[in-house]
Amino acid sequence: MIDPVRTGVLDVERMWQINVAGTARVMEAVTEANRTADSPNPAIYFFPAVFSAYGPNLPGPATEESVLAAHTLPYAIHKKQSDEVVQQRAPALRGCSVYTLRPHIFCRGQRGELLVGRLSRHA
Repeated sequence: MIDPVRTGVLDVERMWQINVAGTARVMEAVTEANRTADSPNPAIYFFPAVFSAYGPNLPGPATEESVLAAHTLPYAIHKKQSDEVVQQRAPALRGCSVYTLRPHIFCRGQRGELLVGRLSRHA
């Protein structure tokens, strides 16, 4: 889905609605759930971000301090914008903890381990 020509996903507006507006709607839903919940434990939100949000010109390995600099492919730009939505709205989630997971962490670890599998073993 990164290359719209190769994948056939050419509706950039639809991609934006799914990626950016969809992320914003999920953040709104979490805020609302925490506002109305009777539980003293607010929800936890895991945001599965993508590495392409950093852009193509990283000088070295990305860290959480690396600038989100996607600027060419619509998919990468939308994912950068989605990441920014999460960063901007996280403080307003009424006590909700927000964790951003990047693909190199949860899809393919350096030793071939998957964080998703490790989390499911602890559930």
